[in-house]
Amino acid sequence: MHSLPPSLQDTIISRCLTQITERPKHSQRLFHGRGHQIEDASFLSIDKYGETLWIRSYDPVDTHDIQQLAEALRDTFSALPTPCVLQNGLLQMRGEQGTPTHLLFGQFPEHPVAIEDSLGFHIQFGRSQNIGLFLDMEYGRSWLKARAKGKRVLNLFSYTCAFSVVAHAAEATSIVNIDMNKNVLQTGRRNHQHNAQSLDNVTFLQHNIFKSWSKLRKYGPFDIIIIDPPTRQRGSFVAEKDYVRVVRRLPSLAAEQCDVLACLNATHLGTSFIESCFQEGCPDWRAVSCLLPPPPFEDIDPEKGLKIMHYTKP
Repeated sequence: MHSLPPSLQDTIISRCLTQITERPKHSQRLFHGRGHQIEDASFLSIDKYGETLWIRSYDPVDTHDIQQLAEALRDTFSALPTPCVLQNGLLQMRGEQGTPTHLLFGQFPEHPVAIEDSLGFHIQFGRSQNIGLFLDMEYGRSWLKARAKGKRVLNLFSYTCAFSVVAHAAEATSIVNIDMNKNVLQTGRRNHQHNAQSLDNVTFLQHNIFKSWSKLRKYGPFDIIIIDPPTRQRGSFVAEKDYVRVVRRLPSLAAEQCDVLACLNATHLGTSFIESCFQEGCPDWRAVSCLLPPPPFEDIDPEKGLKIMHYTKP
């Protein structure tokens, strides 16, 4: 079991203070232990969603130490020249069966919403492993915002449709979201509605992507395609064998000069894996750039973190 001695707690608090922005409602990563910048705390991550502190431990840890850390962060932030108020503190034990969530202080927020770039996204603490928004994808969403106006967008493995909300805000012509999970698509609808966005040009498909290529072609061709799959989802997707299957289908879905955002968050698969998939599936497509994650997510080995690559159809 891990412990957090006072000296390590002080180091973590100092790191968190460097990440605090002047946007108090903006959702952000405060400490990214899994980037292995501080090896003794590599099991820990700390996020802030408005007035809620969200701590996750990927290994067993002394919960008394976490309690002390959370309360110290609350008190430190409230004493800043521009106070940052933390009303609630929660701990998710990712290393335990069922990933239980414990209350550290305050209460469980009833209807929490994550804020990013003035857009709101419904999140849920303590219901499942993931709460509804991946903060490390912020630059990917910014990439989409900058080029979605007037474009037809396909959002593969859409999850809670954060990309769709951003595309809508950027005045995309049409957006198609596809995911097997009914619940996350329902959250996607709520995300659009929360941001007062009409659903007239937004489509939600609860389908297995690999059985839906012909259906997707009817909505195309697409000017922008997002590929953001899980690394491994039992019975539906395994990156090592299935990512290239998606890439092979791109030519039948893409408009001329289509832009593709190819994403993967697998510690054991680097950018060379995505490159090999395109070399096999779309050998004439051009790699334009590789987007780095936001600074709070810096990793001592960038290849182990989130990979985001921009490809374009010739």
